[in-house]
Amino acid sequence: MIKNLAQLHARFWNKDLDNEHLRRLKGPTRQLEDVLGSLLAVPLMRLALKKAPHLLSDECAKGALEYARHRKSIMALLNQGPLTLIHRDCHPGNFFWQNDQPGFLDWQLVRIGEGMADVAYFMATSLSSELRQEAESACLELYRQELETAGIDVDYETLSERYRLHLSYPFEAMLLTLAIGGLMDKRGNEIMIQRAAQAVADHQVFERLRDQNYGITLS
Repeated sequence: MIKNLAQLHARFWNKDLDNEHLRRLKGPTRQLEDVLGSLLAVPLMRLALKKAPHLLSDECAKGALEYARHRKSIMALLNQGPLTLIHRDCHPGNFFWQNDQPGFLDWQLVRIGEGMADVAYFMATSLSSELRQEAESACLELYRQELETAGIDVDYETLSERYRLHLSYPFEAMLLTLAIGGLMDKRGNEIMIQRAAQAVADHQVFERLRDQNYGITLS
């Protein structure tokens, strides 16, 4: 999956983003989606935390609410890297296999964004915490190498730091999926919440966001 994501991202990396079809991914519908996401972030997060007290530590729940309050600025922070075409919903329910090759289903959230968003989403939701911890460095290096093969030079440390910040979104997405309800199997949803929460804790993601003032630009 990591190689497939790298190849997808490399194809659209900082190029061809202004053609007629891709422009729609940055148009009014996307902008409205972002506005509604930020307006509803806090009430939906509060509802998710009421449904999931057994899944999160107190510190993680506190960080989740802080994230929701600053969501608009954090989303801007998470789009500061090189832009490309991203799937944006890389959880295990959206994969298929054909002739031993993986592929992606459900492209309704496709958009222009930073490629590391897909990598973080995949790693945080699709792998057990133990496997993610074991494979993280190798997967990020594989992603870097695939980009390099495509002529894109990004250093490993930069990718790693962006990966850590992007872990915040799959954590939010899985919690809001629980809050809304009916979007996926509840037990599977809870497992992915626990995986994403562990990834956030492992990399002190909320602390990193605080250190960057949640991406807020002070005048």
